[in-house]
Amino acid sequence: MEPLVIESCHSTWIFDVERLRFRRILKGVEVSHTRPTTGWRPYESLELVPGSDGFVVVLNPEGTRMLRS
Repeated sequence: MEPLVIESCHSTWIFDVERLRFRRILKGVEVSHTRPTTGWRPYESLELVPGSDGFVVVLNPEGTRMLRS
């Protein structure tokens, strides 16, 4: 399955929806001709905000740890 790719103002987000993991590629920063990328991190769910470009990445089952963009 193809990854889900979402562009935000500061990062490109790559979601592996089958394995429930994501990583980010930072925009505007280069280190030795490569762009910094985070390692794969697990997530619980991804919520796309209707009517906007926003989304929420829920990191734990309780829903108390989130990333919003």
